[in-house]
Amino acid sequence: QQYGGPIVENIDPSTGDYAWNLSFLGSGEYRVYATLQDKAGAQVSVTGTNQLVGVPVSVAPGLVSYVDLMAPPPLVGPINHYGVEDGEMLCWKVSPASDLAEYRLSYVVRDSLYPAGRHFAERIRATVSYKADGSAEQCTRLSGLNPGDSQVYFNDFPSDGLAVADATGNVSTPTKPDFFLALGGLGRLTAPVLSGVVDTSDASVVLTWPITSGYRWELFYTREAFAGTVQTGTGALEGDSPIDISNLSFTGDYALHGLPSGYWYSFAVRAYTMDPNAPPSLLSNHVWLLVTDGVDANGDGCADDWEAAHSPIDLNVDLDGDGLTTGYECAIGTNPYRRDTDGDSWSDGEEVYYGTDPLDPNDHPDITNPNFTPPEPLPYLTVSPAVLNFLAFTQGSNPAAQRVDVINLGGGVLTPSVSSNAAWLNPQIVNGNVRINVDQTGMSPGNYSGTITVTAQPSLTQANPQVVQVKLKLLAGTPPIGTYNIYLPLVRR
Repeated sequence: QQYGGPIVENIDPSTGDYAWNLSFLGSGEYRVYATLQDKAGAQVSVTGTNQLVGVPVSVAPGLVSYVDLMAPPPLVGPINHYGVEDGEMLCWKVSPASDLAEYRLSYVVRDSLYPAGRHFAERIRATVSYKADGSAEQCTRLSGLNPGDSQVYFNDFPSDGLAVADATGNVSTPTKPDFFLALGGLGRLTAPVLSGVVDTSDASVVLTWPITSGYRWELFYTREAFAGTVQTGTGALEGDSPIDISNLSFTGDYALHGLPSGYWYSFAVRAYTMDPNAPPSLLSNHVWLLVTDGVDANGDGCADDWEAAHSPIDLNVDLDGDGLTTGYECAIGTNPYRRDTDGDSWSDGEEVYYGTDPLDPNDHPDITNPNFTPPEPLPYLTVSPAVLNFLAFTQGSNPAAQRVDVINLGGGVLTPSVSSNAAWLNPQIVNGNVRINVDQTGMSPGNYSGTITVTAQPSLTQANPQVVQVKLKLLAGTPPIGTYNIYLPLVRR
């Protein structure tokens, strides 16, 4: 069943009714239409009531309000994994949930560097359709694992595991795979450790990694995306990504010139030997740098070339959902478009909150300290649905109120507030969610658009604020009633 498509066809009128399965829909209001039509092969009755053949009659039962409170079923079948170059691939059978929206994965990684473990949570968009024979699979990559060292666990927290989420935001009970040891990349060369700085005098980049005798290197770079084998990178005078660097030409650091300024770039390197049959090393750590001349003529804390490249800029919004506004991130030098600028698995907002350096991957809350208490994750704001549609008539009453659910996908407690940009919109917080009323008084027929903005406290709440689009279609006259008498002329020869 598709939105705007037929629900069912060729119902025998003798059945008297039809039970409509709403499970494929998210919460909302739906306008349903029915069509009555002669059966195939019907003939004109000269003296009877059937004067025209095959002419449909449309009737509108009206708006159907549906609130989906049922969580989808949990995943069934095994959740498998296998090694890839930079981690592990996790695969599972596609959920049969008819309103499937995404999967939610939560797990803990322990290794020799972080024996107490690091907690990760991911939202994976459902991109593979269910097949009745159960053959459809969806996969995701767990990156940043140390082969032969990292152990992945799914039982530290009640939310750990792989869960199914529907279009309304209902979440199934998580399925918990057995823990496993990451094996991807065993036997490869040791990945280099990369660092870098920007020379604002000429907007060049200087990258540094250890010299290893007999090795060659590939240097990857990409603008505002993770550098690597599947990403392209252009603009440097030294060549497109990847740049082949021989052992003879490398002296411990390497400079890139000519990259367009005003953008964040990620950089990574990998080593390989002269043996054509030997695999290269895993990619190094990613280094993110803002290529800029450093000029800030208006003194707002953001480099002018970055503002020009991303115009228009609102310094008071949180672009990446890490709890920090754009203006604040410019002031401390973090990337307003990346939640975790230094790539240490702690968001910029979390590091600011706990007093560590969001630009240094080696400086973060010390979870290896036996006295360290793992902090509760920051709240993560989301709303559903993101678009509302209202229908009203100039001589009718105001349309029924609609609700937007406020959902915390993180930890702690968030407190929402709401505002609107249109006088005809009246949003209110009711029991932690948003109720939207429309007041059409004095308005002319037409199509209207507005927004409501949901903001949460504490201020470090991630993905804060959220904006909901609201559309109103206002028709002239009075609303139609639910029953119609249709009179057809009697035709005689």
